[in-house]
Amino acid sequence: MSLSDYRKTVEVRWADLDPNRHVRSTVYADYAAHARIAWMSDHGFPLEIADLIRARTGPGSALRAGQAAVIPQGPHASAALYR
Repeated sequence: MSLSDYRKTVEVRWADLDPNRHVRSTVYADYAAHARIAWMSDHGFPLEIADLIRARTGPGSALRAGQAAVIPQGPHASAALYR
């Protein structure tokens, strides 16, 4: 499954709506962040901030534009981050 094939159903909450019962534009960014974290979780990425930084995949990452990251694959992928 590629990232472009990933689907995540989100619950539209009352607070997500404007007075006309339209989803507020800023909420779409929240939905995208929710889907991104769900995709990472479903694909074996660690979700603790310290682990994300160590894997150079999360906030505070040492990666810079143009650099490549090696992301471990498979059922024990997160264990590879501690080697």
